[in-house]
Amino acid sequence: MTRSVLPIAVLLSLLPAGCVTQGVGTAQGVSAPLGATLNWRATGANQGTMRATLSDGRVYDGQFFQITQQTEIDSIQPLWNGWDDYRHSTGSMHWNASPQFLTHYSGKVLANLQGAGGAMRCRFILRQPSGGMTGGGQGRCQLSDGTRFRAQLPAH
Repeated sequence: MTRSVLPIAVLLSLLPAGCVTQGVGTAQGVSAPLGATLNWRATGANQGTMRATLSDGRVYDGQFFQITQQTEIDSIQPLWNGWDDYRHSTGSMHWNASPQFLTHYSGKVLANLQGAGGAMRCRFILRQPSGGMTGGGQGRCQLSDGTRFRAQLPAH
């Protein structure tokens, strides 16, 4: 008895392709000899999870969001978890949750990660915003103790 594989091929073609993407980036301390590996996993078109593993063993986990003109402030509330004031400004990392902030950050990715040693936040500029994180980009991260990093997300 011979079975056709055509129905299976048709069913597989109907499954959403590329719903979950993932990748690895790196970060290097600006003024400290500290590095980090950034593992990310997109769980939707404009969001996902990220884990930063520092070279000293500390680990930070949390969410990232690609800011678009359709982003609503309530949907990105986790970006301010662990920080005293979401309007806080430290060094070159400015956070201001106004509608203008959301519109002007279209094509950028923000992440807020939590760990036993405090918090880490990151801001990335994507090379190809329509491709999401898989298009690669560069950015900066900062620990709650003020330690700053330059970060790279290679294209996949």
